[in-house]
Amino acid sequence: MQKACQYLVFTTMAIKELACCVGIDDQYYFSRMFTRLMGISPSAYRKRNAETKSVIIT
Repeated sequence: MQKACQYLVFTTMAIKELACCVGIDDQYYFSRMFTRLMGISPSAYRKRNAETKSVIIT
């Protein structure tokens, strides 16, 4: 998930593409796992952290 966090903050790639880059073929499964582990959806994480370009791992 750390790599996914970096992709979300430092790239503009789609969630589907990002999921494949971290080895998960199903974007919906990736979103569920990300939300479960991080406590926030991938798109919300991107929005919250992209402005500061900092990766926050909870």
